Amino acid sequence: MTTIVDIEEEQRQAVVREALTWVRTPFHWEQCIKGVGVDCGRFLAATFNGAGVKKIDIEKLPHFPPLWFMHKRDAAPSPFLEQLRTYAVEYELRPGQIPRPGDLVVAHFGRDWAHSAIVAEWPSVVGAAYEHCVTVWRDIHASPQYAHRELKFLNPWDPAAGGKP
Repeated sequence: MTTIVDIEEEQRQAVVREALTWVRTPFHWEQCIKGVGVDCGRFLAATFNGAGVKKIDIEKLPHFPPLWFMHKRDAAPSPFLEQLRTYAVEYELRPGQIPRPGDLVVAHFGRDWAHSAIVAEWPSVVGAAYEHCVTVWRDIHASPQYAHRELKFLNPWDPAAGGKP
């Protein structure tokens, strides 16, 4: 008998498999064409859509100017983090807990939460990175995009998460 836990585990693995099909796609701001160009936020949406786990309207994702996160001056909520919270629920890691495959990780970059990836098998993540392409970072703590940055984690399978297919 298939359980909800089994379904979630299969969906998590489907997200990781789909993310890996984007590897080597160049980083390109506000684009979302596999093999041609994608940014980190659209990569997340396209991956979850492609795996059939979420239904995220990529055309309606907010448009941010390049390097917006370097120039933020106020204490307003992070627009990128707020976007992610529409289809995933933020959580704090408890001692001994590790992020699960398919969870989202967001790094504080510049003056805001502005860079994201999908957990493959912690500490390995898959993400689209400026000056790189979609890459598997085997150890997030040793990657040029995430090392020494504050991280947040989000669970797209939390019952309160939006974007259901």
